[in-house]
Amino acid sequence: LNTPNVIVLHGWGGNGDLGWGADIRRFFIQNNIECCTPTFPNSNNPQYSEWKDFFEKNILDKITPQTIIFGHSLGGGFLQKYLSEENLNVKFSELILVAPTIGDCGISEISNFFTKKFNYHKISKSVENIFIYAGGKDPYITTKEFNFLTEKLSAQLIFNDNQEHFWGDWNLEKIPEILEKCNKILASTIDWPNKIKAMQRNWIGKSTGAEIDFMLENSDTKITVYTTRPDTLFGATYFVLSPEHPLVKDITTNEKQGEISTYQLECSRKSELERTELNKNKTGVFTGSYVINPVNNKKIPVWIADYVMMGYGTGAIMSVPAHDDRDKEFAEKYNLPITEVVVDDKLQNSGFLNELSVKEAKEKMIIFLEEKKLGKKTVNYKLRDWIFTRQRYWGEPIPLVFTENGKCFALDNSQLPLILPESANYEPSESGESPLAKITEWVNVSGYITDENKVIICAESEIPKNKIFQKFTRETSTMPNWAGSSWYWLRYMDPKNSDEAWSKDAEQQWGPVDLYVGGAEHAVLHLLYARFWHKAFYDLGLVSTKEPFKKLVNQGLILSYAYQRKTGGLIPTDEVEEKNSEFFEISTGEKLEKIVAKMSKSLKNVVNPDDIVEAYGADTLRMYEMFMGPFKQNKAWDTTALEGMNKFLMKIWRLFSEKEISESCPSKELIKLTHQTVKKVSDDIDNFKFNTAISQMMIWVNAFQKLDTIPKISGGKFVRLLSPFAPHLAEELWQKFSPEDKTISFKSWPSYKEELLVEDEVTYAVQVNGKLRGDFSISKTATKEECIAAAKKLEKVAKFIFEAEENGGQIRKEIFVPGKIVGFVVK
Repeated sequence: LNTPNVIVLHGWGGNGDLGWGADIRRFFIQNNIECCTPTFPNSNNPQYSEWKDFFEKNILDKITPQTIIFGHSLGGGFLQKYLSEENLNVKFSELILVAPTIGDCGISEISNFFTKKFNYHKISKSVENIFIYAGGKDPYITTKEFNFLTEKLSAQLIFNDNQEHFWGDWNLEKIPEILEKCNKILASTIDWPNKIKAMQRNWIGKSTGAEIDFMLENSDTKITVYTTRPDTLFGATYFVLSPEHPLVKDITTNEKQGEISTYQLECSRKSELERTELNKNKTGVFTGSYVINPVNNKKIPVWIADYVMMGYGTGAIMSVPAHDDRDKEFAEKYNLPITEVVVDDKLQNSGFLNELSVKEAKEKMIIFLEEKKLGKKTVNYKLRDWIFTRQRYWGEPIPLVFTENGKCFALDNSQLPLILPESANYEPSESGESPLAKITEWVNVSGYITDENKVIICAESEIPKNKIFQKFTRETSTMPNWAGSSWYWLRYMDPKNSDEAWSKDAEQQWGPVDLYVGGAEHAVLHLLYARFWHKAFYDLGLVSTKEPFKKLVNQGLILSYAYQRKTGGLIPTDEVEEKNSEFFEISTGEKLEKIVAKMSKSLKNVVNPDDIVEAYGADTLRMYEMFMGPFKQNKAWDTTALEGMNKFLMKIWRLFSEKEISESCPSKELIKLTHQTVKKVSDDIDNFKFNTAISQMMIWVNAFQKLDTIPKISGGKFVRLLSPFAPHLAEELWQKFSPEDKTISFKSWPSYKEELLVEDEVTYAVQVNGKLRGDFSISKTATKEECIAAAKKLEKVAKFIFEAEENGGQIRKEIFVPGKIVGFVVK
């Protein structure tokens, strides 16, 4: 259900093989996504009843929560009617209506589809998202009708002035908006938790706003800002640049140069996280200069502050302290003016915007800015580069060199990979440069430029006759540690390749990564940039897939116990004593509450796995961790439960070491249990339900423990199931089954037979006058009469019937629900 499927419904007179519908089918099938374009019966003279019957017989069962349905023309009209009148079992993903008919458009042949008004509210409840594609030249549906439908369905309208009705002669390339939608659907096929997708979407932070130009006072210099709230421009009372902004040096007055330089140096030593932390003390320095607010011509001071980042927007902001908490805190600290311009969604103190709503004011301000050439409407992204700061010696060196006049060249492929030089001193320099900058014999090199404008480093005697020997300086910046984490999985596919990072053949054989297990804390850094790097590789033709990781699973944390005061403070475990199952702080005697919390060195509640392995063995640790609870949930460590798992493993050891392995055939019930166990454990591993897989193995052990000998086939299947959970124990046990094998690791996974999973018996609940009086098991093939007879033999049931008959009563009604219930109404 995590993979989308696509359904395309054609219109009046059409079929599934015409035009862009067939294009969509080919597009998705080529990308391994199921897509069907059925042909409705009698499309030239369509009858809703026939289309409904066809839809329910051939299409309805294909709809899942991940389904995307396209409906063109009458296909869209049919979907509106069907979803108005019928109830689906699932809420599907997206409804894409392409020039959908709203009424009969004056066409008598389709009028039977529009005999009732549509229930637009019910339609909206059937689907997560609705998109409407409309053409300005559509001969059947007016712009007013498209707008009406968009409003009723709370849909997103994509309007193209030059399109008509998207008839059969159109192809997918002629409808770029639909093609873009198809690509987005394709990109959504990764099986990742929705919360991770949402975190990445928010981090990318697509927004619509305006770029506004502010002129520096008494200068022709223009500084541009990006804002999502152009309606508040009258409330901008000061202006802030990022400390790294290239104009800072030029606009700073002489008397402010020293203060500004000192502040810039302080900011360079802070991490981005430290600078953008919301609750930190805001700091900044006035540059001495002013800009002119373009709507009221007032001059406002220009500051630099560390909370403005060069990587977002333009590296400059207009500050509206009345309507931004961060700006307000800054303004109050430095006694800057605060002008309120929005009250109850209405503009005030804003000239020509007064009394407009925020939405209206945004639109009017953008029109004003564009007419006056003072700004423009802009789409922006919050996302910025993961910058290469905090230079370290061990970062990957960058294969670029510079000529003496500063021109940059890449090293020739023959010079790769570029290896870090040996160095006894790899401390960062005070200037902030990489430690490589101090290794002059590595930095200063000589060579020549090839015909491909690449550089080869070599001795003068080694250069070709027609080339010029010259000096170069290496790039001394190094990549940060996240760079390697943005492509390492590709190197895993071809780790011994000395000619290139990975070969196309290896990547096509192994990629993409089927499963990635990692914490949610990596969502917006490593996992996000890994995807970007991979997509860049795809655009360059270096990889064959658009996404690096098909499935992502976030594991839960293993927590520990901690002790908390009434005031909320946590106490280290070695400062706590237990008395009569209650906990007290040793130094004060205060009673404490035992809670579950993250493991922490300060709380001294960290569980060292080495200690567990020393005391119980690695297999006990592995098994206990998998048995603690659902893989994706946080779990609390419990040493007593660990001991229980150790006892279970010892039980397995005794089962196989104390009993002889025989060729005997177990009972039918035990054969069935073995096959059920193989299926259960296999399915649970695939679904990360390791705890329930172990529970099933416990059932198997308890059942086979009653035997005098262990059947070789059943026992061998079990030991292979145990291997990934307790590999050391499984290796030892396997020697009893196949001593000639060096290891169990290369043995095939056990199989099961479907026919042996079917239960031969079924259990019936028995009711008398609506109350449960017992149950019984009987063959699945038993007849109704046999089941009723068996029910009457139950002691409690027989008693009720006897007492009724003794008092002149009788069984008035017998109830039989196959496979579930036998009931009697006794009077």
